[in-house]
Amino acid sequence: MVERKTMRGVPLDIEVLMAEHEDELAVGNASFNARGDLVGPGGKIIKTRQEVTQAYYENNPNAVQTNQSIKEPVGQIKQSTLKPDVIQDDWVEPEQTEVTHPHVAEAKPAPTPQRRKQTQTKKPTETEA
Repeated sequence: MVERKTMRGVPLDIEVLMAEHEDELAVGNASFNARGDLVGPGGKIIKTRQEVTQAYYENNPNAVQTNQSIKEPVGQIKQSTLKPDVIQDDWVEPEQTEVTHPHVAEAKPAPTPQRRKQTQTKKPTETEA
């Protein structure tokens, strides 16, 4: 039972709301109420939900009718037939060879930067400014 709050802070519980309106007619052309009962004219219940599902399983040969468990029965433990894998290391280290590429030049040390010559800036005179 999860109670949510609306944007305005009003608590809202969907399960309670569904239980209150089980007998209401669903919107649309499905002719079922909220519980799943087949409803006729005037909101009169023709078939209950259980009768509808039972009729479906009787008429549909591909429907699964029994609950089948894939779990082992409690108290019985099967002995495992699995064996641990034997891991073999077949990795071979690659040979160390020196590769030279014809398009790549030999690495040369970077040239040392040279200082720029200091030039004197002349101050503008009153006539130039």
